[in-house]
Amino acid sequence: DCILRRPNVLPSALIQVTVDGSWFGGEPGSPTGDYRRDVVEGDVVRYVLKGEPRTELQPREIVEIRTESAADGVSKLLQGEVDVLDQLFPADAVRLSSNRMVRVVNYPLPSVHMLVPCSDHEYLADKTFRRALVYGTNREDILNGELLESLEVPGCRVLSGPFPAGLEDNDPLGYAYDQSIAPRNYEPRLAKLLMTMTAKQMESEASRKKEKPPELKPIRLAFPPENLSRIACEAIRSQWQLLGLEIELVELPVGRAFPDPGTADIAYVSAAVWEPIIDARRVLGPEGMAGSTDQLVGLGLRRLEESKNWRDARDRLLDLHAIAHHELPVLPLWQLVDSYAYSRDLLGVGSDIVSLYQNAEKWRLSQ
Repeated sequence: DCILRRPNVLPSALIQVTVDGSWFGGEPGSPTGDYRRDVVEGDVVRYVLKGEPRTELQPREIVEIRTESAADGVSKLLQGEVDVLDQLFPADAVRLSSNRMVRVVNYPLPSVHMLVPCSDHEYLADKTFRRALVYGTNREDILNGELLESLEVPGCRVLSGPFPAGLEDNDPLGYAYDQSIAPRNYEPRLAKLLMTMTAKQMESEASRKKEKPPELKPIRLAFPPENLSRIACEAIRSQWQLLGLEIELVELPVGRAFPDPGTADIAYVSAAVWEPIIDARRVLGPEGMAGSTDQLVGLGLRRLEESKNWRDARDRLLDLHAIAHHELPVLPLWQLVDSYAYSRDLLGVGSDIVSLYQNAEKWRLSQ
């Protein structure tokens, strides 16, 4: 039993917890279910069955392979070298959907992609400089050209805030997204102007304090070790270099989604913001992913948490979207519809799952 000091429109979401193998006698962070992580060697992770198989056809081992490129992964799937391919490029998902050998399934909820400042880099701490980075990033071109390869993929779009926009018009999933706030356009000249304004402002402030102005150090951009994030960050680096910035790409270790303190300045994040009422603080709050101490963001989060009904919650989420669009505690990029593909010889994968291994104990090879 619990007693809330103030009402909440979605109290069940407050009791979300991380369930891992420690609940069942394993190590913290280890998988649940029938399999345990056995060996990690470079790009290969092996999971082995912990006990006796449920049936004769249950796989004794699952080998997870990290491919060098999206095309390599598709090739391995079509040649039968792998049975399942996760985190498809949206363009590959469209092409594979017409192949009779495999089945392509979309995950039911989209992912929100953003850049999250994660260090004490003095320029990134300035919202004018962060705004310059947004104007200096041709997000539409990266999304449609690099990631979608000019194919039409419903639900994939550039965002103006940290919440999902829904998969179609009037989608209840996009209740926190203000459709009237358009994403900032690509304007490299304005980006250069804003960078110059930031430098002049810092020089003026340092002169007033009789201190040395901060130096614009190289920006370390971290990304998870998977193909889509790598291609997106390589494109972002190329565009930021045109602004005169020095960018260092930092690839995270296998299994890591966010860098350790001191190892990067800004991180490419694919976030599952599926319940904005609760996830807003987890993404934007001072103890959250962005670690924002901005007063307007803090006020928006407090007002959201004081909502007494769904109408108040929606209005305050739209206000928080506007605040995040102006203050930029995170740099919004785009929303993607994630998918996976598997050979039709593999049974039991499921079509209504939110993570690939959700039904791993039910997998069966028909041959």
